[in-house]
Amino acid sequence: MCCRSIRSCILFIIFVDICVYGQPIYVTLIARRSARFAGTRFLKRGTNEEGFVANEVETEQIVHDASVLSFHSGRFTSYVQIRGSVPTFWSQIPFIIKLLSPSSFAVDRADPYCNAAAQHVNRLLGRFGAPLVILNLVKRREKKRHEQILSEELQTAVEYLNQFLPPEHNIQYIPWDMARHNKR
Repeated sequence: MCCRSIRSCILFIIFVDICVYGQPIYVTLIARRSARFAGTRFLKRGTNEEGFVANEVETEQIVHDASVLSFHSGRFTSYVQIRGSVPTFWSQIPFIIKLLSPSSFAVDRADPYCNAAAQHVNRLLGRFGAPLVILNLVKRREKKRHEQILSEELQTAVEYLNQFLPPEHNIQYIPWDMARHNKR
């Protein structure tokens, strides 16, 4: 995928050539940051009306076996992953105000039919096809509910959207509390 799929983006590319068991390997890492709903980390969160999520970054890793000299008969692999904000209408209260607030995350408005999340998922299915796997890295268990609110919002949206997708296109949802696993 090139920037045409994201339309406007900020691009980062790095090339590395390495040797694995005496074989030359080229690794290319491309990160495309969407400019559709971009902003600073704590001030731009959630999604907009069109389902563009805040600070979306598409990262592609391309590995090429350079021992084959022909580009057309070479061996390549490509792996694409996207990270972005939870596709619901939410915001995060800036640090100064957070000191006075019991929760720094706020669901700004209800989207009972998950319209924004549906637009986001439709766009992803159009770009990449099925299966679509969502790995939720947001905290799931907290003494005081903060990030857990977002995790629940995301899970609810996925469950709702899966009702309308054919089984072979169902979104695979994997909740994985990264902060909890990093404590081990």
